[in-house]
Formats: sequence, C-alpha cells, structure tokens
Amino acid sequence: MEPGEQDLRQEIAELKRRVARLEAALPAGSTEETAWVEAQGPPPAPAAKEDLETRIGSRIFNRIGIVAVLIGVAWFLKIAFDNRWLGAVGKVSAGLIAGLGLYAWSERFGRHGYLAFSYSLKAVGAGLLYLSLWAAWSLFHLLSLPAAAAAMILVTAGTGVLAWKRESELLAFYAAIGGYLTPLLLSNGQNHEAPLFSYLLLLNGSALALLAVRPWPRLALGAFLATTTYAIGWYTVYYTE
Repeated sequence: MEPGEQDLRQEIAELKRRVARLEAALPAGSTEETAWVEAQGPPPAPAAKEDLETRIGSRIFNRIGIVAVLIGVAWFLKIAFDNRWLGAVGKVSAGLIAGLGLYAWSERFGRHGYLAFSYSLKAVGAGLLYLSLWAAWSLFHLLSLPAAAAAMILVTAGTGVLAWKRESELLAFYAAIGGYLTPLLLSNGQNHEAPLFSYLLLLNGSALALLAVRPWPRLALGAFLATTTYAIGWYTVYYTE
C-alpha cells in the first residue's frame, strides 16, 4: 500500500471516530430534529411588534374619532328635537336609521379584528332600535303594542342569530339583555300574565337551543335569574287567591 493511500485511510478512520463521538454526545432526537429543520427550512421569523406610532394611529385615534362621531350625531339629534325640525315619524326614523347604521358600521371593525369594539357598537345600535320602537309605541303612538313587541323580538332574534354565527358569548349576552328588557319597555301597568310568561317561555327556549350548540353556561344562569325576577315581581304585584 502506498504511503499516501495509507494516510488517507487513517484520516477517514479518524473522521468516523469523531462523528461517532459527536453523535453519542448529542441528546436523543437531535438528529431527527436537525433533519426536519433541514427539510422544512428555517422557522419563520417572529412578527415585528407593533410600534407606538402605529398603535396610536390605528387604535387610539380611530376610537376617539368614533366616539366623536357618535357625540356629534347625538348632539345634532338633540338640536333637531329641541327646535322641532323633526316630527314624531322623523324622530323614530332617525333612531331606527342610527341603530341600523351602527349595526352595519360595526361589521367593518369586526372584519379588522376589533371584535369586542364591534360587539359594543352592535349593543349601542340595538339599544337605539329598542328605544326607538318603545318611543314609537309609548310616546308617539305610531305602533300598536303587538307591532312594537314583534319588532323588538325581531331585534333580539337577529342579535341572537348573529351571536350564534360569530360564536360570541358577549353578543349573546347583549341579545339576552334586550330580550329580557322588552317586557319592561312594553309594560302598560296592566296584568298580562299569559303574554308575559308565554314570551319568557319562548325566550328561555331560544336560550336553551343556543346553549345546545354553544357552551355558554353563564347565559343559562342569566336567563334563570331574569325569569325568576319576573316571576317574583308578577307574584308580588298581581297574584291573588
């Protein structure tokens, strides 16, 4: 064997011994992990944190602008009401349009990831719808009691369906608040026990149906407390032997 070939064999043998020692020193699974990294490529770099200017521009000023617009609209409506620019139909229509507008506007923020703020806008919009319908029935006598009740039930049902589709317990909570406040808004001081408890039965059945597909036990607790409160209140005021 020639001297050069013998030296080459010795170097190869030494390299094999070094590789064996390195593999023995590595923890278990390191070889597989290394191979996986080589096959998949380097892990993605972490997303850069949002800097202060972006956070202020996209969130804080954005929300300040929304509040300013809401205050401006409310101030305009107050001036219009005080100066009698709007009649009864105009006032109710303005409230309904504002409520529906907030509903539609909230979708824009929901698509950009501001879910809690979007749901809050929906709650404000639903509140405007409830109050407008109440005013149309109680103050201006534009709607009959059954028509106002049907419209409020429609608002509650729409919010509940949206909560189910968006899987939002917060939105379901807002829908429940509006639903259980409806009998108070439509109360005329008389005893309507059959419509009252029929409505509560329908509302509680809807809540149970929602609970069957969404694990929201706090919604069941709220429904139970609201129904119990109505039952105690009716018993205290209207029940006789």
